[in-house]
Amino acid sequence: MGRPQIIIVDDETAVGRAVELRLRGVVRVVHCVSIEKALNTISKTRFDAALVDVNLGGQASGHDLVVRVRELDPDLATIIFTGHANYKTALQSLSTHSFDFIPKRLNDERMFEEKLYKAIEHTRQQRLKTRFSTITDRLRAELANAILDTEFEVTERNLQRGLLVESLQSFTSLLGHVEFLNLKINDGGFRYPMLTDLKDRSSSAVREMREYVGKLRDYTARPRQGIGSVNEIVDRAARVVQEEIAETDNELRLEWSTLKPNVSFPGDSRALLAAIVILLRLVARSGVKTGVVTLTPTLVLHPRTEMATLRSRNSVRILRAAEFHERGCTVVGIEIRGPNKNTGADQAAEAFREDYGIRPALETWCVLAMVGRLNGVFLVEARPGIELRYRIMVEI
Repeated sequence: MGRPQIIIVDDETAVGRAVELRLRGVVRVVHCVSIEKALNTISKTRFDAALVDVNLGGQASGHDLVVRVRELDPDLATIIFTGHANYKTALQSLSTHSFDFIPKRLNDERMFEEKLYKAIEHTRQQRLKTRFSTITDRLRAELANAILDTEFEVTERNLQRGLLVESLQSFTSLLGHVEFLNLKINDGGFRYPMLTDLKDRSSSAVREMREYVGKLRDYTARPRQGIGSVNEIVDRAARVVQEEIAETDNELRLEWSTLKPNVSFPGDSRALLAAIVILLRLVARSGVKTGVVTLTPTLVLHPRTEMATLRSRNSVRILRAAEFHERGCTVVGIEIRGPNKNTGADQAAEAFREDYGIRPALETWCVLAMVGRLNGVFLVEARPGIELRYRIMVEI
């Protein structure tokens, strides 16, 4: 990975030179005598460790600098460099989240190098984790978007069927025009009146084709458009799953209610729609073949109190939490209830873990991704033999 590079922040030039001589040929050393220069240098260069003097003359303390360095580069391991290697200094170092502390006297070469190389290794490991985490987050987002697009295409089943009918009618009409033109051409005898008729027929065919292409363009754009209100989202999700349940041999019945008063949904309606559809499917596929599945939207008047109540229940597992602003905060809750066989709270929550089974369960992963996109709350409540409940709460 190349030769390590460290920065030392000390207002004594001699100390910086001493460290540089000690590490010459092994570690590159950059020495800064002021806090401003150090922060500016760290913002432009990726160092493997930072040695910070605890006393920086008339400037702020080294402990304060450690805090600012962590804000600037969270992966960089900082070591307090002090001439007073005592318990108090060590305690202050830990309180400022520095990686370690080293006495300023450099006579203990082994300890100095061991602590420094541990800090360098720590920084490099943290940078690898950050890089991996960034790549993973990007891949998760891309996968979540791909799943969402697929889910939305399924939820548009009624629209697709309507378009298929219109497509058949349009193509049948166009085929009739083409067949008529072909018949005229085969008959021959291109007299002037017939040419006028052919022109009219051709224009009509082109006009109809343009209208059809316009419909296809609208259809292509529609999945990107938002849905106006909470009740529209609930109704569309319920109808999709109701249709799927009807195609099985189950005797489950889906019932849903409306939000009164209805409210517009300014967030990512596609994300909420996808999450509701998936959760309804999970309840419908839970193994219970009879009973009622309910979908209920509500306004949560006191979200913080509600969260406190939910946390107190042994049957509830909160899989994603959010901080609601109590004053002036409008929170919508989407509750999905269904019959439950023998699933306990921990087992129900386990299905949403990324390492569930051999590979991540993409449907449940998508729910967490969508609720995360909405910055909402998601929880599961399971009472074996009685009820399985999912709940989403979103601030709008």
